[in-house]
Amino acid sequence: MYSNNGRVYFKYNVGNIAMMRVLGMAFNVLFGPMRDRRGGVATFLAATIIPLVAFCGLAVDTSRGYLMKSRLSYALDSAALAGGRVMYDPVLRDETINRFFKANFPDNYMDASVDPLDIQVDDVENTITIRTVANMGTSLMSVVGLGSMDVAASTEVKLSALNIEVSVVLDITGSMSGSKIEDLKAAAKDLVDIVVNDQQEPFYSRVALIPYSNGVNVGSYADAIRGATGGVKSITGITRANPAVVTAPNHGFANDDKVFIADVVGMKKVNNTYFDPSDSSFAPPVRYTVKNKTTNTFELYSSGGGSKIDSSTFSSYTSGGTVGKVCSSPGCEYFYFKSAASTWRTQRTTTCVSERTGAEAYTDAAPSTALIAHNYTNYPYSAALPEWDSSNGGNASYWSDGTAYNQPCPESEIVPLTSNKDLLKDKIDNMQAKGSTSGHLGVAWGWYMISPNFAYLWPDDENKPAAYNEPELQKVAVIMTDGEFNTIYSDGVIAKNSGSGSGGSRYKIDQNGDNGKDSFQQGLSLCTNMKAEDIQIYTIGFDIGGSTTIQNFLNNCATDSSHAFIAEDGDQLKNIFHTIAVNISQLRLSK
Repeated sequence: MYSNNGRVYFKYNVGNIAMMRVLGMAFNVLFGPMRDRRGGVATFLAATIIPLVAFCGLAVDTSRGYLMKSRLSYALDSAALAGGRVMYDPVLRDETINRFFKANFPDNYMDASVDPLDIQVDDVENTITIRTVANMGTSLMSVVGLGSMDVAASTEVKLSALNIEVSVVLDITGSMSGSKIEDLKAAAKDLVDIVVNDQQEPFYSRVALIPYSNGVNVGSYADAIRGATGGVKSITGITRANPAVVTAPNHGFANDDKVFIADVVGMKKVNNTYFDPSDSSFAPPVRYTVKNKTTNTFELYSSGGGSKIDSSTFSSYTSGGTVGKVCSSPGCEYFYFKSAASTWRTQRTTTCVSERTGAEAYTDAAPSTALIAHNYTNYPYSAALPEWDSSNGGNASYWSDGTAYNQPCPESEIVPLTSNKDLLKDKIDNMQAKGSTSGHLGVAWGWYMISPNFAYLWPDDENKPAAYNEPELQKVAVIMTDGEFNTIYSDGVIAKNSGSGSGGSRYKIDQNGDNGKDSFQQGLSLCTNMKAEDIQIYTIGFDIGGSTTIQNFLNNCATDSSHAFIAEDGDQLKNIFHTIAVNISQLRLSK
């Protein structure tokens, strides 16, 4: 068997005349008129056994040849894709090609011997072509003199001349726990390996990571993105007096400021998070008022400012503690608000952010133009001093487990564009699944991380996205989810009309979402505007069941239907990420 398309052929190492003789003999014996009809059965069987063996051998060895072809093609394809990522370094390129080929085509596979790889590079067309031939022995056909056959295969990859910036948006919500998060890690790391070239010249390829759940953790960039809060000040002492005097060097508070105290050791009753039902002599207010301040000290008064805080009966201060400013509108370290359970709460900001509101809600305007909202999901509580909740019947460490009553800021932080594969894969490995789903926040940051309007935030040149519509540049967002989007915000607190699974009502604000849209609707608005900037969007649904809501979002958010995928299990997820990575990387199997 032979094909002149350069892809594969089988060639038996005997002359065509010999083959024709064998086949002619088989035809005459099986189908031609018998010259001697008086022969016995034994004579007939003796005459047919050799052509029968030849036909069986042809079928068996042809099947083995196609199996060999398949394995050769897979190994060559993998080797060519790997070599394409270092095309312009001849030594590394050829070493990479041979290494990947050997990894995917074991020595002595089916007892075949393989010719050295023929590697041809066309610098004008940006292609790599690889050819090889495997010689394998036959089985049954050897009885008619056909002892071996050659199986040849070739492949070609074409490298498009493009710089690539990719944001990878990964769902790390609680429903992703267990094997699902492990499947996601493996798939995402495979994408990084394929997309990020080892060689960043003459064209670069960079990836940004956006893990999301009920928020997106922007880490040390929080102040620049959602505005500075002043943070908290360290306490070095509190007197036992009426009123209590707090020492916090260079605290910066003004008289009548409202403050919140946490994590004091010894004089634990002064902590706003503490209420001991066995000792009702003192229940701290949800806020204190600063009075008679000096540079380093201030007196504590009740939240209304009229009553002194008498600490003379408290245990002595031992060490530690912090104090931060409380406001009744977003912007301070602590936010005081009425909850959806009709209680008044004080919650602390986090390094997570929530959704932007106003005219720039669905744009990629720079934070310097329009800040992105705080994320007040951290109830300020010390593990050593658990909150008392009489409605629950006792002490409850809600913040420490964070699942039933509150939605904590995810620990995994964003990673700006980088070509550092080890860094990206380490961050992926450290992802933990928890929290509810603000899918639109993931979509937003999938855009922001490759938006030139956000470039000023990032420290290094390789972190900074290039301008839109630059020649030889492709921007791509890959957005993955496994469930319903259920969490929206108002004033940086989870809104009371958020969906099921978004946390308890006493941690939500007594207001509906600021933008008047659910998370899916907000996500689609962002997708539409992102695509208007010529950003390619791939969407992936993982184990979403029959949810038409999610399917509609995936289809409508993606660039087109060919960019929308659904994975039912971990193997499919890995295959989808692999397919997308090859498409993004601009390495095409052209032959």
